[in-house]
Amino acid sequence: MRELPITTRTIQTEDNRRLTLRYILLVEKTAKGLEKFGVKITEVENETNATAPGLTMDVQKIHGLIEMLARCTVTPTGLMDVLADLQ
Repeated sequence: MRELPITTRTIQTEDNRRLTLRYILLVEKTAKGLEKFGVKITEVENETNATAPGLTMDVQKIHGLIEMLARCTVTPTGLMDVLADLQ
């Protein structure tokens, strides 16, 4: 599986901590040579991450999802909840 960094967001938390989030596109080859796309969010400061591989085969859809996750500064902890709400 390939990991392609898309964007990074750095924010100040309510308790004045710096929070850096990396949003990464996951690319996985299927047995038929097609590509499935997923997302990974990494919180840099404490090295936590969450992954959701194989979400779609539509590259435009996954880029739109990653843009929305970054715009809303979704953290690794919240990724699965956000994905569940979208379904």
